[in-house]
Amino acid sequence: MTQLDENQPEDDANELSEACLTTLATIIRRCTRSVNPYIDGLLSDSFKLISYDPNYLYNDDDDEEMKDEDGDDEWGSDVEPDSDDVGDDDDSSWKVRRGAISIIESVIKTRPDLLRDILQ
Repeated sequence: MTQLDENQPEDDANELSEACLTTLATIIRRCTRSVNPYIDGLLSDSFKLISYDPNYLYNDDDDEEMKDEDGDDEWGSDVEPDSDDVGDDDDSSWKVRRGAISIIESVIKTRPDLLRDILQ
């Protein structure tokens, strides 16, 4: 009997996203003139994708509420609260970030004139 992996649908979605992003990067490299009208949108979306990390806690307000006047949280300084966060070992979202980076890399290689705008 095989054990079911509860992260499998997310992993499949991340792999599909990476494949789509890599395909777009190839299209950018091979059809430079045809994709010119879409470059700004592709870059904007790629920068959004590389900045997202599902393992990072984006809302720090909850952490501040849990601390007492000594700076320790309510569990004590040496006790970590239970967490349902996905471990780094099980996370495959790096594949999506890698695909987004390949788009940015393709734009830089094919359109070096946009490098200054990309860096800003």
